[in-house]
Amino acid sequence: MSDGDVRQFAVYAEGRLALVIRDNPGTLRSSAGPAPAPAGDPGPPGPPGTTNLPPGVHPFIDAQAHDPVSEGRLRELLDASSDFDDYLARLVEAGFEVAPYP
Repeated sequence: MSDGDVRQFAVYAEGRLALVIRDNPGTLRSSAGPAPAPAGDPGPPGPPGTTNLPPGVHPFIDAQAHDPVSEGRLRELLDASSDFDDYLARLVEAGFEVAPYP
C-alpha cells in the first residue's frame, strides 16, 4: 500500500478536533503526553494474531489525539474495535463526527 492509498480521517467531538487517524499500523500519540513506558515495556497488546509487530506499534491504526477531554473515550472505542473500519463505525455510533482528512 503506497502512502497515497492510506485513508486519513479527522474525528471531531462537539466541533473540536479530537483525533487524526490513518488506516495503517502505527503509533498512538496522546495529547496529554504520557510518561515514558518503563524499559522493556512492549506497550499495549493488539488484537489476536498481531504479535509480530514491533513494540509500541498498533496493528491497524496510526493516531494523533488533539483533545484530552475525549481521549479516554476514543481509546475505549479503539480497544473494543477489531479493525480500522470497525473503529470508524464505533466512532460514528458514539456520536463523533468523522470526516476525510487532507
